[in-house]
Amino acid sequence: MEDIKLWLWFTLAMGGHKTLARELYKDVGSIKTIYEYTKSDYLDRNINNEKRLAALCDKSFKKAEDTLWFAEKYGVKIIPIDSPEYPESLKQIYDPPLVLYVRGTHFEPDNELYIAMVGTKNADDYGYEMAYHLAKDLASAGVTVLSSMSKGLDGYIHKATLDAGGFTTAVLPGGVNSCYVAENRELMKRILNHGAVVSEYGFHEYAYGSNFAARNRIISGLCMGTIVVQAPKKSGTLLIAKYANDQGRDVFGVPGPISNTRCEGVNELIKSGAGMVTKAQDIIEEYIKIYPNRIRTDNFGTNDVEFEMPIGGKSSESVEKVILNCLEAAPKRKDEIIIETGLDASAVNGAITMLELEDRVEKDSFGNYHIKNNPTR
Repeated sequence: MEDIKLWLWFTLAMGGHKTLARELYKDVGSIKTIYEYTKSDYLDRNINNEKRLAALCDKSFKKAEDTLWFAEKYGVKIIPIDSPEYPESLKQIYDPPLVLYVRGTHFEPDNELYIAMVGTKNADDYGYEMAYHLAKDLASAGVTVLSSMSKGLDGYIHKATLDAGGFTTAVLPGGVNSCYVAENRELMKRILNHGAVVSEYGFHEYAYGSNFAARNRIISGLCMGTIVVQAPKKSGTLLIAKYANDQGRDVFGVPGPISNTRCEGVNELIKSGAGMVTKAQDIIEEYIKIYPNRIRTDNFGTNDVEFEMPIGGKSSESVEKVILNCLEAAPKRKDEIIIETGLDASAVNGAITMLELEDRVEKDSFGNYHIKNNPTR
């Protein structure tokens, strides 16, 4: 307990200067030694800001004890970097948080396969359905699915995982006692009951803009691999993939129609060397030999949770059926399918991509789509 007090004293004294705090701890190597430093010792370490010096020279544990009381009241575990409970995967990144705040009922990154799934806030039907199937099937294989609880795909990924009975973790850009996305308050309650929310920030700290990029390194750092489901070229989601790549972690992308701007960033990732994922089995096969005790195959793919679209319109499954019915009479170009069925162009693009990936339709040199092995061809 005394060590936690020392860590809280230090991080509270350093405030938002987390990089400087990490550098000081890395140089000194002992939180007890940092506590015992005098003003001249801090000055020798080039800490010369008067306000910061005053905070470090105040050796009172009052604020630390208040924080511990609050943590106990709200069931928050505070894990410093020198604790055996600190995730090993996170220790390995070049700028790990000195302290993690963990609130919830399940957080086992050293004992389970953690895979991040992230995507754009402005997803379409194709993105939502791909996220649903991947999250559901990974959950049924015992994978803990991690995301950011943001609007759009990330929040939906948590929901799909929970609906399938899996564990999920959300990494926040603010305090663990605050839901920074108002519409996800109920979702956060569900995550706390079957997973955890994690942050390097104090309980009620506001989610400042600069916190989001820092948050992203923790998302990728806790995981062996990161899957980008759907993201346009300039999406902030791609920064998480960049962190994963810089940290030496695996990066995967879900391919999408080349005409769909929401998929441009992911398609570029795949062209640059990211692994291509079209189903959860691709991830299972990637890790089953490395982590055989962290993956279940007995009930893989047997979870019958019904897919629910979070936005209006038909699900991709029903769109696929409409397109197949349309093609039964004769092969057609994509624009003809859109006109004849009255479907939205983005829905048709996504469904045709799925049908091609499932090897159920193919396109000829004239741009006509055929039902594969259609005897009328």
